[in-house]
Amino acid sequence: MYGPRGSITNNDLPWITPMAQLPESLNMERRSLTFSKKHQLTISKNLAFLILFAFIVCIVVTALIAHYVTLQADETRCKLQLDQQGTHAPHDGITTPSTNDSTTIDHIDDTNTTHDVETTTADTSIDDNNVTGAKYLRLPRSVLPIDYDMRILTVMSNLTFYGSSVIFVNVTMATDNVTMHAEGLNITCEDVRVVEAVEGQTVQVVSCSTEKEQEFYVLHFDQPIEEGLYNITMNFGGKLRDDLSGYYASNYKNGNETRWIAATQFEPTEARRAFPCFDEPAMKATFRITIGRPNNLTSISNMPLMSSTTSELQDYTWDEFQRSVPMSTYLVAYIVSDFKPRTIGNFSLYARDSAYSQTKTAADLGPKLLKHLEEFFDVPFPLPKMDLAAIPDFSAGAMENWGLITFRESNLLYEEGVSTKKNLQRIAIVIAHELGHQWFGNLVTPSWWTDLWLNEGFASYLEYTATDAIFPEWKMMDQFIVDDLQMVFNLDALKSSHPISIEVHNPNEISDIFDRISYAKGATIIRMMEDFLTTSSFRQGLTNYLNEKKYSNAEQNDLWLSLTTQAHKDNIFGPEITVKDVMDTWTLQMGFPVITVNRTDKQISLTQDKFELNRNNISTNYSWWVPLTYQTKSGLKGRSWLSKDSKTLTLEDINITPSEWFLVNLNQTGYYRVNYDDLGWSLLETQLKEDHTKLDPKNRAQIMNDVLSLSSAGYVDYSVALNISTYLQSEEEYIPWTATLTKMNFLFEMFQRSGHFDKFKVYFTNLIQPLYKKLGFVDVKSDPILKTYLREVILKKACQLGLSECIEWAHTEFRNWMLSPNPDNLNSISPNLKSIVYCTALETGGEQMWNFAWQRFINANVGTERELLMQALGCTKEMWLLNKYMTMAITPDSEIKKQDAILVFRAIGSRIVGQTAGMRFVISKWSEINTYMGKSVLAMNSILSSVTSNLNTEKELEEVQMFSKRYENDVTFSQRNAKQVIEQTQANIDWMNKYFHTIVEWLTNYEIQLSNSNSSQR
Repeated sequence: MYGPRGSITNNDLPWITPMAQLPESLNMERRSLTFSKKHQLTISKNLAFLILFAFIVCIVVTALIAHYVTLQADETRCKLQLDQQGTHAPHDGITTPSTNDSTTIDHIDDTNTTHDVETTTADTSIDDNNVTGAKYLRLPRSVLPIDYDMRILTVMSNLTFYGSSVIFVNVTMATDNVTMHAEGLNITCEDVRVVEAVEGQTVQVVSCSTEKEQEFYVLHFDQPIEEGLYNITMNFGGKLRDDLSGYYASNYKNGNETRWIAATQFEPTEARRAFPCFDEPAMKATFRITIGRPNNLTSISNMPLMSSTTSELQDYTWDEFQRSVPMSTYLVAYIVSDFKPRTIGNFSLYARDSAYSQTKTAADLGPKLLKHLEEFFDVPFPLPKMDLAAIPDFSAGAMENWGLITFRESNLLYEEGVSTKKNLQRIAIVIAHELGHQWFGNLVTPSWWTDLWLNEGFASYLEYTATDAIFPEWKMMDQFIVDDLQMVFNLDALKSSHPISIEVHNPNEISDIFDRISYAKGATIIRMMEDFLTTSSFRQGLTNYLNEKKYSNAEQNDLWLSLTTQAHKDNIFGPEITVKDVMDTWTLQMGFPVITVNRTDKQISLTQDKFELNRNNISTNYSWWVPLTYQTKSGLKGRSWLSKDSKTLTLEDINITPSEWFLVNLNQTGYYRVNYDDLGWSLLETQLKEDHTKLDPKNRAQIMNDVLSLSSAGYVDYSVALNISTYLQSEEEYIPWTATLTKMNFLFEMFQRSGHFDKFKVYFTNLIQPLYKKLGFVDVKSDPILKTYLREVILKKACQLGLSECIEWAHTEFRNWMLSPNPDNLNSISPNLKSIVYCTALETGGEQMWNFAWQRFINANVGTERELLMQALGCTKEMWLLNKYMTMAITPDSEIKKQDAILVFRAIGSRIVGQTAGMRFVISKWSEINTYMGKSVLAMNSILSSVTSNLNTEKELEEVQMFSKRYENDVTFSQRNAKQVIEQTQANIDWMNKYFHTIVEWLTNYEIQLSNSNSSQR
């Protein structure tokens, strides 16, 4: 294990604070010490000093012995002088006596009142002065933070940290306690000091307690304190965590050497695991952070470095950073590492030295995207610098910490000739997403996690609009249709979905809503809103909202008000309607409508109902304000509103002939599906087969995705959908094909698990054959990005269908790579085709090929390449290899990093052979996996969903139901996610019972017709 050259040893620990730096209350008077006159005993100054010195030596020796013993037990507790030269004024304009604010971390002994354990929680309800109540998990508002002044020492030699903080607070009402968050920290109650900030009077802290469920740390006073300003001084410490949350340790290999870094991940509720704080998004404060780190490492934080000073600790330095702007605790960040920076102006990229060359692309993209967003919002980026850091172990894709964004390496680092075009696009949109958060989330923060979608929905939309502004040739807004809008339909159709804006109370519930509803549905309704408000009015409303709420918090109603005001000003809406009227119908209820279009001679009716996977269970109490757009074959376009109070809208005197098609939801800007009567579908089918280019690719994608989804739910006969799908033989655009494959993959999976897959193969092979032959196996570098993507999806499907030419090509490419004299550096396979070659070769190859790929994975220095190989390793059909792979994914210190465990299960769950094996492995080892993943609801939800998406038998349903029942009382188990799995499995079973044989019949007839057609051509 890599350790810093300047590691702290037992002899280096400065246990005793110099007298000049002791708090005034502890400072000995510098004169002779005299007992009472009654004893007439006087001690000279020199003797007093000798006695004091001897006493100090005794303490030092005792403490060193205790430290040595506890260090061997890996429970290091120490008293570290934090090298503090008087405390900074916690808030501009308020001067606090510095002598009362000098802080140290006292030695923590097991016999001391150290509060890192649970206590009994009372059942009484909570008010602003009552911190008990198991069901109430919000902090009281009697104490509000203004400023944190923190000093944190990171000891890499034993992966621990020690800190002290002065929290400057405003007491808004008399209270006999201060309640904050702290979890898993070592805090000694005797060290906690509360001082009135103006007069300097000390408040007596009589005891401290914890509330386990709420993760509260409570200071109790001997009598209530009055309203006013106070400083709370606390010492704390702990081990760097190993679950990728809070303040945690990460490592990477540099040759045969393991190097360690320390990084933070605080969203949503993990700051409390790094320092005591008021860990709610509405409790914003400024932060003055000072980091102690070994001299051979560096530190970065949210704000620019202000100064570095040598510590009294040998080979350690204190880095002091500028005070931050007001921000929520979950946005605080700091890193101690040996990363190498690439700096362009005020923009810096940080990565391990061996990956430095991979930072060039992001360094080019970042400033362009930031500039675009500044112009888009017309609100300047408020911080003096922006850092992007690639972390070797990172649980999420990236994190928007203000001024210091952290990334998984594969989402930031790009190596030309190794990484793919998709990797490049992914890096661009992730950077854009996190930079978008600097306004939506950081500058203006939701008051509570109920409105998480205001963060993630806007960032998810901005990642497309911003990237589109830089790379218009990528057609990002077309890709949005298939990557976000159509994908979220699947989840939102379930009865176990949830509204975008939803009440959440505890950390597990909060983590549970970091899902596609908050992200993709949020982005989709924002896109719809921009369309009906117009871009100019929408953007000006956002600018007004950000300027009004900057550095503070907001709820969705605040956004609605700003947008309504601008819409009324621009005459977008009449005074009788507001954005709130419209958008509450989309954010406060789950699901989405299906608009049914019926036509007569000169009249068209449009009716809304809630889309249901099972049409027999139609919900009647749902309705929306639906922005309708439509077009006729002759080019007539129009807009109308379908009110939430009106089930049906009738369009009269539409100038349309019986032979003209009528298309609803132009460019699929609305979040709804569209169903037509028989004539409507027939006319659209005719147009697609005669000349599909008369319809925009986005609407071709919409038609295919809608008709296949409507068929699977019983709204339309499957023959309608499958007949329309045959037009794809002439389709050459990526977006319509992807929209089709999203739904066809379900049919593919269902038929693969049956005895009729041969019929499906005939049908689908015939659909892709023309494009398969045209695109070929050569990746043309000059091809537009969407053509590159199209080649990838068609070749992937061809190999999955078992086309011999495709499989032979993949095997040849892979074997040539195996014969390379230096396969880690010489790989002739085109980056954009690697995913197909790797997976196909390992699926049909044996142990030798798998071991070769495994070794390449171990040796890979590029994160994007590691992820490609991880996906491919899950393609094997060898069950013992799959089980070996999953076991390694949850084994500490294996070659698979904890951050990548989810990718293993996702890879295995994406293949028919791996689905059942993956499901049973996860169910049988749930507790073990959950413990290994740090009981992360986000991670466990992803793992379970990955291996259960295509279950379709009663036996599998029974297994997941029993599994859900087994963990129904486990607070770390997401019942919402389990219900979604069960509901989807039941829906798959119902689908097999209702539609499977109908499709088999259609496929049989199709095969006969195809055979007859081929015979006649001969």
